[in-house]
Amino acid sequence: MLNAAYALGPHEIVLLVNQNSLVSKEIANHYIQWRKIPSQNVISLSLPESFFAGEVQVSPENFRTMIFDPTLKAIKERHLDKYILAWIYSADFPIRITSPQPMSLQGITFSKGQVVEAEQIKTGSYRSRLFCGPDKANGPQVNGGTLDQYKNSLKEKMPIPSMMLSYVGTNGLTKKEALTTLRSGMIADHSFPTGTIFFIKSDDVRSTCRDWQFPGAAKELKKLGVQAVITTNFPVNQTSIMGVQMGNAYAFPRQAGIYLPGSMAEHLTSLGAVFHHPEQTKLTAWLQAGATASAGTVVEPYSVWPKFPHARFYCHYARGYTLLESFYLSIRSPSQILLVGEPLAQPWAPPFSITFVSLDDHPKKKRTFYAQVSPSILSSRVNYRYYLDGKDVTQPLEQETFHLDTEVLSDGYHELRAVAYTQGSIHYEAFSVQTFDVQNTGKRVELIGLAPDSTIDFSNPIQLQVHVKGTQKPQFVGVMNHERLLGKKHVQDETSYTFEYNLDILGAGPNRLQAIAFYEDEEVRGKPLYFEIKQTE
Repeated sequence: MLNAAYALGPHEIVLLVNQNSLVSKEIANHYIQWRKIPSQNVISLSLPESFFAGEVQVSPENFRTMIFDPTLKAIKERHLDKYILAWIYSADFPIRITSPQPMSLQGITFSKGQVVEAEQIKTGSYRSRLFCGPDKANGPQVNGGTLDQYKNSLKEKMPIPSMMLSYVGTNGLTKKEALTTLRSGMIADHSFPTGTIFFIKSDDVRSTCRDWQFPGAAKELKKLGVQAVITTNFPVNQTSIMGVQMGNAYAFPRQAGIYLPGSMAEHLTSLGAVFHHPEQTKLTAWLQAGATASAGTVVEPYSVWPKFPHARFYCHYARGYTLLESFYLSIRSPSQILLVGEPLAQPWAPPFSITFVSLDDHPKKKRTFYAQVSPSILSSRVNYRYYLDGKDVTQPLEQETFHLDTEVLSDGYHELRAVAYTQGSIHYEAFSVQTFDVQNTGKRVELIGLAPDSTIDFSNPIQLQVHVKGTQKPQFVGVMNHERLLGKKHVQDETSYTFEYNLDILGAGPNRLQAIAFYEDEEVRGKPLYFEIKQTE
């Protein structure tokens, strides 16, 4: 299985899913398949409807107890905390935090669940450690680094960047529009688009507070080979829009023309993410028009430019950073901003791939795997990391040959992911996954009852059997959906146990189920069963 990731990779994020929302599950299901998110990185949360209905807001206390703390607990229990760099929220999560000075979902996640001092939020003086400047025309600026480099230097002071895949509530996207947006981001990868960035000036204070940034960004983009235009006219019927940055209460995204995959557009206004309020154009209008990402504040921000993306967003993006990384390198005070769209999109990343194979023809105690990158000219300029069942197992020498002692592993199914990343200021990545089976003590479990890669109707319940093999009897058997245990049964004398589920527990779209057996000394997992759930519109 070959895949390209680049900069921020799918093994370095956690994907948060609201199990009480069908649309949250369906969007997440597609994103997991498209971006090959490791199962261990999928975290399920059960949120009451009050969290994602109406004004879509929650108190800081409820955010911590029902979202932040459970997520942090899952990350630590799964031993992911050393290399998780960002949190990605699927749809149907609260977007506003009812702190004394309201914060956004991304804002309070960034500050690790803590409410920032009200005056700092209001004035935009809360400064992100990731912001690269400048603060004024011709002021000092840096190019920044990828999030792993920031985490290595900031350590415990590293904030938590995050993004929301979609907003589907009032004035939000339809499910189809949400999936189209995410697909657009995937198509954008290493496409090196020739579209234009439009910086639009006007006399509106929403524009004048930020338009000092435009000349410097346009000049920088030109050096990077990206076309940028500073204009007082809103673009109309353009055929290749890669970005729009402006300041107006009302914008007309569809009139602009055709947005290229990976494009980002926003219009610095008061109510861009105050979706229950009928006034002003919402950030979702850009996504509906074809942009891959947009941003807006969840409360009246006033004309304080640090609360919005700096024009240099496009410069970071054009250097090959992911969309999410580019956002956080360009937002000085992210406490009230809501970022929506495809976080891993990376149009200007140079493509390369990795082939990862087992050098052994049959199961054995000691196994050797070999990784090779293409083009081969990169071979001397890449490092390797390895993840076994989602956990970092990189050996002291990061090299293309990986030796694995399977005697220390549990029986059953395992996944080994090899990640190659280039040296330099931006760590472009590619990865490949090898699956294998361990048979040390003869413990085996299998999920049967559904043909692999089949398609089933959402309205029909699914019935599966967990079949236990081997001479040793487990204490319990169950069915897993990624890392979520759907149910378990006490093992008696039978070898097969039936589980039946209504499909709303999984959500429509691509799905994965896996049998698990709980022995006294270990857990044994069977080969995953992949299938598609279709829902009649």
